[in-house]
Amino acid sequence: MNPLVSTLSGDAPRTPGREELEEASVRDAFGRFESTLSARNLSPRTIDNYLAAAEAFASFCDDRFGELRLDEVTAQHINAYTASQLDAHSWSTAATRFRCLQQFFRFTEALYLDTSPMAGLRPPKVTESPVPVLRDHELTKMLHACAGDAFRDRRDLAMLRLFIDAGIRRDELATMTIDAINHHDHLIVITGKGQRVRAISYGNATAEALDRYLHARTNHPHQTSRRLWLGTRGPLTGAGVRQMVTRRSGQAGIEGVYPHRFRHTFAHRWLIAGGTETDLQTLAGWQSPQMLTRYGASARAERAALAHQRFALGDAIKLPGSGTDPG
Repeated sequence: MNPLVSTLSGDAPRTPGREELEEASVRDAFGRFESTLSARNLSPRTIDNYLAAAEAFASFCDDRFGELRLDEVTAQHINAYTASQLDAHSWSTAATRFRCLQQFFRFTEALYLDTSPMAGLRPPKVTESPVPVLRDHELTKMLHACAGDAFRDRRDLAMLRLFIDAGIRRDELATMTIDAINHHDHLIVITGKGQRVRAISYGNATAEALDRYLHARTNHPHQTSRRLWLGTRGPLTGAGVRQMVTRRSGQAGIEGVYPHRFRHTFAHRWLIAGGTETDLQTLAGWQSPQMLTRYGASARAERAALAHQRFALGDAIKLPGSGTDPG
């Protein structure tokens, strides 16, 4: 019997000895790893990402090296896995999976291993290209794609309005609850990354779209659900939100639209309108100002050019006389 799995018998589970832990395979540690992540109150999505990275590494080792014990894993195995991720995915995805795997091997230290095989290793260097922002005419086309009085039209229009107005994350939108809406002050309390709670605000156009959706929602078969956004089978998931964006952008004839592009677009539109970076960090729910640099990279040159035109520093230098041309 696997010593890391509790039995279903009446006997109290036995705590494995150090020798047994040291003989554990990579997958033997998954149960304890998941329990530790849950005890840290991490979001289900974060836990799934960490476990998926560990499973992907274990599967890679099974195919390439055979099943390995934890104490057999070396930096060479990690490097081979990372190289395979770079071949199959973008640099950004490979770097994310590297960091997720780091969490697993940090957990194995002390309990299973004296030192993580990833100690001293660095994630792949990522050269990020700025995400192209959605232009006003593209946003307008997507909103027009939702014109109509059908339930789905009203729902999708309200969701797109919130994406445009507040720059929220996909899962923040999907998990909204109907009782978290403050209609008077145009605020919605949401749960963001790391289970952090904050309030987002929205404007009059979004309020109107939201009211029209809520009116249609009263006749929905799942109207008693606390979740705000409903589909045919019940509350929408994050995947359902992504499918909505793909469907509406396709109807509008705009390619490459996914929920997170609205977040970059929101940051760009906020800054170009003269909003402060401090307020943007608060509204977006970012804990680190470094995120301002990442999201502000989209269309940064455009904002700089517009600022240059407003300041018109060269125009302030005049030549003697009525004209500026010395000839």
